[in-house]
Amino acid sequence: MNDSNSEMDAFEQQLRRLQPARPSDALMARLENPQGLRQARTGMNRSALIRFLVPGLGGAIALLVILAGWFVMHHELFHVSRTAKFLPAPASQAPLVCTSMTDAVVAAHDDGIYAGVDGRVVQVIHLLDINKSVWKEPRSGNRMEIVVPRQQILVNNINTY
Repeated sequence: MNDSNSEMDAFEQQLRRLQPARPSDALMARLENPQGLRQARTGMNRSALIRFLVPGLGGAIALLVILAGWFVMHHELFHVSRTAKFLPAPASQAPLVCTSMTDAVVAAHDDGIYAGVDGRVVQVIHLLDINKSVWKEPRSGNRMEIVVPRQQILVNNINTY
């Protein structure tokens, strides 16, 4: 154990006697010239700015594209109305005659019973029905079918005693 301590002591003595190397003259000149430091710092800031600016701009453009798509999909100005307005036909043309109209429930789904915040108990039912109307032009015999699917949500109050 004494041998290892004496070796360590000798090693520490050698380390204490060592002197740091003198910096090169070019390094000392750069350190003494503040303009050289300022230019080096500016170059580093520009590269860091470019390194973070390019991905940031890409992300911002991607976000704008996503927001524009969401706006187009959900804004009222771009929704297509599924209702058709029939204007009266001019006197020179024969009017279309409605030959049949049907409204059939295709599917019904009981979504369950829920208790509301206000204490009411309600039953929610989803209905999918299809409204079909057939129109005919009497002179040519051409037919036109209009099929409109609809989804309704019925909320029935359930009395509790």
